[in-house]
Amino acid sequence: MTNYLARQRPQLFAAAYAAAAEPFAGPNGLIVDGQPRIPDRDHFTRAQAEVIARLDKAGDHLMMQHRTVSGTIRYLSMKPGREGSERGREHFTFTHHADGSVIMSAHCEIEEPQPTVLRNLIYHIGPDRKPHNLLVHLTLGDQFLGSGWMRFDRAAGEITCESYGPAIGRNSERRAAGTFDAFGTHPVVGDGFTTRLLDIARGPHRRALRFFLPSADHRGATAPQIAEVTMTMEYVGEEEMTVTAGTFACRRFRYVDESPEGMGGERHPDFDMWVTADDDSILVYGAIDGYMMNRYELVELTR
Repeated sequence: MTNYLARQRPQLFAAAYAAAAEPFAGPNGLIVDGQPRIPDRDHFTRAQAEVIARLDKAGDHLMMQHRTVSGTIRYLSMKPGREGSERGREHFTFTHHADGSVIMSAHCEIEEPQPTVLRNLIYHIGPDRKPHNLLVHLTLGDQFLGSGWMRFDRAAGEITCESYGPAIGRNSERRAAGTFDAFGTHPVVGDGFTTRLLDIARGPHRRALRFFLPSADHRGATAPQIAEVTMTMEYVGEEEMTVTAGTFACRRFRYVDESPEGMGGERHPDFDMWVTADDDSILVYGAIDGYMMNRYELVELTR
């Protein structure tokens, strides 16, 4: 405790020391008539007691107030001849703020199929679970593909996008938002977190969700531009799931692409997800069949 206090700015504790039950000595305050005065141990105990109590009470104002959840998801292939082989990975962090807002960041590496995709993304979600903004940077085949920033302008009722990529040049867009549910992000941990939008108190049911996202490509491998998709999310029920990171009580959900034209012009295969049965909604396991034949497994989790 003493070492911790010694590293802090003195002005943080001025009021607590001033109000202490027993005054603290100032500079050279332990010198009396030229001779050192050594207080007994009880003096220090009495003097520190009220300061420590006050610091403990004020702790929320002196320390960071956010909560962090982080982890790693392994991408696996189930294609013939590659069953169970690693095809990429996703490192993620959720920063939960005291007002209920959340910052999701993800670093995604897709090695198969070629060309490789590298995605860095930051997504800000407000306390009302509505998106604020999204920032993404993309590399395709180890070459810069594009970067962009999307924002929901609540006052104007618009989605705006500012982006750049070699194939699209400088891009500025505005689109009326209307009623929508979330930003699509492409990291699978974002897909899991979006399941918070379903009311599980209703039991198993389905609901159509309207998304704006920076790419309708199934891998998100195009320069950022405003795209819109509608996906059906189904709540299946509760199941326990064991993965490398441990055994978790989970809720099972399923994304179904029922749009006539398909996501990005091609129907996206059904995506089954098992997410933690709590407010963190961390993706524990995911399965996509069809032409993709992918699996996603939580291998590390810190919270």
